[in-house]
Amino acid sequence: KKESKSRLMNRFNLTETQAEAIVMLHLYRLSSTNIEDLQNEFNSLNKTVASLEALLHNDKKLRKKLAEELEEVYKAHPSTRLSQIEDEIQEFVVEKKAIIKEEVRISITRDGYFKRSSLKSYVSSGEDSLPAIKGGDIFIGTSNAFTTDTILAFTDKGNYLYIPVYELIDNKWKDEGKHISHLISLSGDEKIVNAFIVDEFKENVNLILASKFGNIKKTALSDFVLVRYTKPVKAMNLLKDDALVGVDYVDGDSKVVVMTNKGKYAMYHESNVSLIGTKGAGIRAIALKEDDEVVASLVTLRRGNKAQLLAITNKGGLKVFNPSNLVELTSRTNKPNELYKFYNVDAHYLVSAFLTNDDPKYFVLSNIRAAEILDIDTSKTTPLGKSIKSSLLINDKEEIRVIRTYDIVSIGSMTKTYKASEKEEVKVVETPTSKEEKVKEDKPEQLSFLDYINDL
Repeated sequence: KKESKSRLMNRFNLTETQAEAIVMLHLYRLSSTNIEDLQNEFNSLNKTVASLEALLHNDKKLRKKLAEELEEVYKAHPSTRLSQIEDEIQEFVVEKKAIIKEEVRISITRDGYFKRSSLKSYVSSGEDSLPAIKGGDIFIGTSNAFTTDTILAFTDKGNYLYIPVYELIDNKWKDEGKHISHLISLSGDEKIVNAFIVDEFKENVNLILASKFGNIKKTALSDFVLVRYTKPVKAMNLLKDDALVGVDYVDGDSKVVVMTNKGKYAMYHESNVSLIGTKGAGIRAIALKEDDEVVASLVTLRRGNKAQLLAITNKGGLKVFNPSNLVELTSRTNKPNELYKFYNVDAHYLVSAFLTNDDPKYFVLSNIRAAEILDIDTSKTTPLGKSIKSSLLINDKEEIRVIRTYDIVSIGSMTKTYKASEKEEVKVVETPTSKEEKVKEDKPEQLSFLDYINDL
């Protein structure tokens, strides 16, 4: 130790205190280590490295080494083989639990509460009875379904939920539904926009999706099939602050109607929207002004449609239109037309629009009413481009926030589809534009590779 301190002080110009601290780190023991021992360890390690490299570069030696080690394991742990080795491998089939096909009643709310009840429980609860619902929530719809069906529910964040009906918790119809988080991890601020009951993911059936910022896309129904469905899956890529506002299905010969907050609309054939995968962002749906946006009302007029178009504003304005009077555009980017007159004074903002059915019942949510059923008379149609007046409000302080259809749409095996070659001849009326706009609009819009890159 004394000699080590002396050498450190002379060689490195250290003080005695510094040298003492260093040698107390047990470095002085190195001076007494047998050099031969270190040399032997070095040689042994070199042999081990050479042996391992030989195994890595020689398959025959590697197999021999494996056999030797397995033989050592067998000697240390002797046991009789329990498995059987065969020359041919038979197909291994996992038996799945049989799902009993049963007709049930389901309901879905905007905040993600799903419920399933037996028809017996539904009927005994009384005609048009509804489950309990939390304040501020509203039903997306209610309908009959089979336990073998699948629910596709789309959210405002551009995601979709894949939910087999048999997975829903079965309870009494009058009880409140169960939040889907028990099955799928849905965040609290994510809202359901629309939902479909699917009995078969049929080929040639496509879904149309539209966003608040005016993008639109078309995706095959079969692309939404999932094997694992424990979390939401992307249905449409959205920009920051954008939101999915409308989803509907098309049959191959449908007309798409996109409507804006200020009562503008654009209608064109679905062939104007290219087919892309679930992760694509889509293309421009309508020529929007800076202070306007697409509302939660994407409507598709499928072949043979006989329903009327119902539009409802935030101030309770109601308009019923004959879809045959809508003007079809030659391009998505053409100047949109007026659904109704919009005035900045006493402004009526479009909340939603639907195709009416034989029993037009709707769920309404306002600052006064909480998820009430609204019966609307849709027998009288009105001309396009006219002013709109309040007719649905309880008082002048009420503001309608959400309107939803009563029934959930079913698609699948019974959905009729048509090929493009079967498309009927359509009389197209082009909206008058300025010469400058005409040149710009006649130029076809090119799809960016960004619309497809996420699907590769």
